[in-house]
This record gives sequence, structure tokens and C-alpha cells, in this order.
Amino acid sequence: MMEHSPTAWKHDLFSQNIVKVSNHDLYYRAMIFYLEEEPMLLNDLLKLLAMKIDLTKCVQVMKRTGYIALITPFLKSVQN
Repeated sequence: MMEHSPTAWKHDLFSQNIVKVSNHDLYYRAMIFYLEEEPMLLNDLLKLLAMKIDLTKCVQVMKRTGYIALITPFLKSVQN
């Protein structure tokens, strides 16, 4: 889906499938993919993956991109 995003990607379908993936590296690739394709849906993706991702690594990945502020709502939701 990520490699053929113009024709194959739909947020709902992607969300249903990404939670079934066991390869943790794909979670972080999906974060970058969402950042490039649909940044406003990134927080939705992260909420789905919250229990599966390493939050420290998530923050590091987003800091490298320079868009850490974009995931502030997600970070606040997992802080509680």
C-alpha cells in the first residue's frame, strides 16, 4: 500500500492492516509515510499503534523529521 499510495492507499484499510503487522520497523515507516502523504491523520495512526510502538523511538523519529509538534495531541493522550 505504501509503495503504491496513489492507487492503493486508503486510511481505513491501512489502519485495519497495520495493527496486524508484527514487524516493528514497518510502524516507523508508516509514520514517515503518513507524514509525507496525510500528515493530519498521523495522530490517528499513532493512537492505533500506541501499545505496539516504542514511544521514545517514535519521538526520536519525529524529532529527526522536524515535525515533532505535529504529534503533540498523541503525546498528550499517552501521557495520561
